[in-house]
Amino acid sequence: MYNFSRLQFIVVAVASYALLALGWIYFSDQLLLFITDQQTVFRFSLAKGVFFVLTSALVFLFVLNAVPDRHIAPSHRAIEITFSRSVFLGQSPWFRYGIAVLFPLLTLWFAHYLTLELQARLLLLLFTLPISLSAIMGGFAPGLLATLISTLCVYFLVSNVEKSPLDMMLSWLPFVSLSVNGILISGLSGYLRASLRKSDLNHQLLESMVSQTTDAIFVKDLQGRYVVANQGAAAFVGKSMQEMIGQNDDALFEPISAALIHQKDEAVLKEKKVTTHKEHLQLKSGLAVFQVTKGPVVDSKGEVRGLFGIARDITVQEQSAELIRKSEAGLRQAQQLSGIGSWEWDLVTDTHTWSEQVFEIYGLSPKKALDIEQAQSLFPPESWQKLNHAVTQCLDTGEPYECEAEFYRAYTSPCWIKTRGQATRDEQGRIIKLQGTVQDITQARLLQQQIAAQTAQLQRVIQGSDQGYWDWNVTTGEVQISPRFEAILGYQTGEMQLKATNWAQFVCREDQREVKKVVLQHLRHLTPSIELEVRCKKKSGELCWVLCKGGIVEVDSKGRALMISGTQADITQLKNHEAELDKVANYDALTGLPNRRLLLDRFKQAISRVNRDGRLCAVCFLDLDGFKAVNDHYGHDVGDQLLVAIVDNLSKIMREQDTLARVGGDEFVALFDICSEAECTQVLERMLCAIDQTVLIGDKNLRLSASIGVSLYPEDNVDPDILLRHADHAMYMAKAAGKNCFQMFDPDVDRKLLAQRKWLEELKSAFAKREFVLFYQPKVNLATGEVIGAEALIRWLHPQRGLLSPSVFLPDIEGSELEIPLGEWVINNAIAQIQRWYRSGKNINISVNVSARQLLADHFYDFLKQTLANFADVNTSSLELEILESAAIKDMTLAIGILKECASLGVHFSLDDFGTGYSSLTYLRQLPVSALKIDQSFVRDMLVDQDDLRIVEGVIRLASVFNLAVIAEGVETIEHGRVLATLGCQMCQGYGIAVPMTASDFMDWYDNWPTQYQQIKNEFKHMNEQQC
Repeated sequence: MYNFSRLQFIVVAVASYALLALGWIYFSDQLLLFITDQQTVFRFSLAKGVFFVLTSALVFLFVLNAVPDRHIAPSHRAIEITFSRSVFLGQSPWFRYGIAVLFPLLTLWFAHYLTLELQARLLLLLFTLPISLSAIMGGFAPGLLATLISTLCVYFLVSNVEKSPLDMMLSWLPFVSLSVNGILISGLSGYLRASLRKSDLNHQLLESMVSQTTDAIFVKDLQGRYVVANQGAAAFVGKSMQEMIGQNDDALFEPISAALIHQKDEAVLKEKKVTTHKEHLQLKSGLAVFQVTKGPVVDSKGEVRGLFGIARDITVQEQSAELIRKSEAGLRQAQQLSGIGSWEWDLVTDTHTWSEQVFEIYGLSPKKALDIEQAQSLFPPESWQKLNHAVTQCLDTGEPYECEAEFYRAYTSPCWIKTRGQATRDEQGRIIKLQGTVQDITQARLLQQQIAAQTAQLQRVIQGSDQGYWDWNVTTGEVQISPRFEAILGYQTGEMQLKATNWAQFVCREDQREVKKVVLQHLRHLTPSIELEVRCKKKSGELCWVLCKGGIVEVDSKGRALMISGTQADITQLKNHEAELDKVANYDALTGLPNRRLLLDRFKQAISRVNRDGRLCAVCFLDLDGFKAVNDHYGHDVGDQLLVAIVDNLSKIMREQDTLARVGGDEFVALFDICSEAECTQVLERMLCAIDQTVLIGDKNLRLSASIGVSLYPEDNVDPDILLRHADHAMYMAKAAGKNCFQMFDPDVDRKLLAQRKWLEELKSAFAKREFVLFYQPKVNLATGEVIGAEALIRWLHPQRGLLSPSVFLPDIEGSELEIPLGEWVINNAIAQIQRWYRSGKNINISVNVSARQLLADHFYDFLKQTLANFADVNTSSLELEILESAAIKDMTLAIGILKECASLGVHFSLDDFGTGYSSLTYLRQLPVSALKIDQSFVRDMLVDQDDLRIVEGVIRLASVFNLAVIAEGVETIEHGRVLATLGCQMCQGYGIAVPMTASDFMDWYDNWPTQYQQIKNEFKHMNEQQC
């Protein structure tokens, strides 16, 4: 509403002035006549007019000064411009002067032809209106014209009225007042039109600038709402100007960008000053960078009413600047890494520009590039003359130049540079600029000098040594050689013509590729020097070993080799000696086969080869069957000859890429590549046939076989040492299978063995941590109800799995190193329990299972004797040892002897699991056992299986024949006990009597047994009655 307020103010001000003027003209004379006479009115009329003119001028000055500023608002701009131009400023002169004539004449017509009878004062008031309108619409000159015409019209209307002389004199005062008022109104209107014209011009200029610029121009109120915005601002946010007005930044920008704008706006409003800064904003088109100028909008009282801003999109400039910064940084880094600096000489302004690296090369602080005279002081006269000549020639011809020169870094140490330059021409072809690079080549020059000095020294040394030397001109291919060089290869001086094109005829064919490789690598600066041992052909056709050493001694400007020099020494004797040492270190002295050391190297090569080719590698561990007997019987000489003969037979069937190595007295390892296990089988069968041959040594015909174990890589994907161990393990399996055969190593079986070993380690740990405990299962006489003892049964109290039965772990302990210690622990704890029960008033016998391995151990008798001695108050007859009849006791005679020794200590023995083994009746008579235990497998099924029943009946009768007690295991029900009793077996053990239990639980059971026995007797009686 700003523009309407301005327009209304102007219209109201003009209308108010017209009304006030008319009222003053009319009512001031009436007021004077009311308070004084006609004569006095005449005297005050002039003073009244002057007062009105002065007052009007002051009021107009105040009003013009108070006109509101024109604000730009898109919705009202058209109204203001149209009004100001069409009503006030835009008319032609014809129109302005026409209305100045027309308005008074129309007023005259209105007053005359309507026969209005008006007084002079009223006519003056009436004609003030056309004067005011003409002045406002036409300006100062039309206002004066309207004033003149209006005065004449008033005179015309009042001239016919007869008046007295005084009235005639007084009547002129209103005319004067009308003229003065018309002049004043015209002048003020002209001033107003000039102000409006100037304001309109400024407005048009501002409008053109704001609308046509791509910068964003805006004004916000204190609530952050946009009240003014140009098209540039609207374009940035993707809105129209009308849509943007009244919105805040939260509605126009992303949250992060809006928060940033709020922060900057608050800072400007808080500091109340204009600031310029950068804002990174997220627009719909992407991330943009703006250069923003913001400041407070202050009213006439100095209070902040809002905020204005001008924003320019500088995203492209920022990106370009960043690229320039990165490019300059990259250039500086590249120059630092390469030791190359750049320079420029502007011939027009005679200014020199150096990069930082140039200052560093010259050892100067990076302040200002030196001019020609200053730079000349850094160079010796010869170098400066050379450099100056190159630059002058470039200026004359425009051709690029390259020049090396010596200079003094920081005016002290001599250094060398390589400078390059080229000219730049303008459109007329005139050279206006030189630019180029400077490279520090001090180290390269010093190296060349050092090489030259070393070469000279080397020449002197070579001349006094037994080495030949050579110089190879890489450009021409010519090779200069010394007389000693020719002598090494058996040539006379000057007889050998060596060139770069025929060198291969003097080098062994197998070494030519290596020579090419080493030389090319050095030419490409991939190696610091040439050094290789190579076989050369002598004039006689023999081969000799030479050590060739050399290196680049001269390069061109681009670093390419020009000359290579070196020496050549005869190392044939040294190589022969090394071969002898290698043979001793890597080959078996007897057979000439690779030893274990060389085998490992061949092993790595074979693995690499099969990995590359996708084949298999068979690792064969071979052991001769019966070789030790031959060696012991016939002596080592015969044994050695036999080994050599067998190796000779094997070598005939081995392929070139196969390896046969001797790793022990009669042990060999073979490596060969295969495609499948079937091919491996064929090779192994040929090896067995080659070994299984009659060998004549002297007058003796000897014949051996072999056992071979094989592991396959990568099926068995482990390292060489483990592959050998696996093959060795498979070899022992072959021997166990009957010898003269081979066995393949099975990784699955090995993994099971590994798991078994891990399980055994866990068992060892459990034994060390005392996690094993003894449970006790009662043995009773069902005829008398007597508790005749208990069998000690081991359990594992596992920390995670709980209580484990012996079937889980005892099979893995059997045959291991833990078997005997665990068995001794069981016997020791069983005797200790006998002692504890005895001291508590209970005399209970305990039986313990003893394995065949533990029984046949050398120290078993001593251990048992010492353990019983440790418990002196224990009756030795309370201990019973149960011997497994099913155990494979190879030496029964030894077992009988040990049992008899232990029986002398008072210990009883019983034969456990009777009926499942193979012991003969003869051994049964000789064994010092007092009881037989029928295996639970027969007892458990005898109620449903007649065969098992007959076996049980037979064992009972057999025990009766040998006068042995008999105990039935596996009595699970009362019916089992009743049937056994009818068969003559009264002593029983099993779950039908009691489950295995701890020692404390056993005592509770022991106290309750009489009651349980009475129940069993009653059930026996009831069952027998039913049978009857």
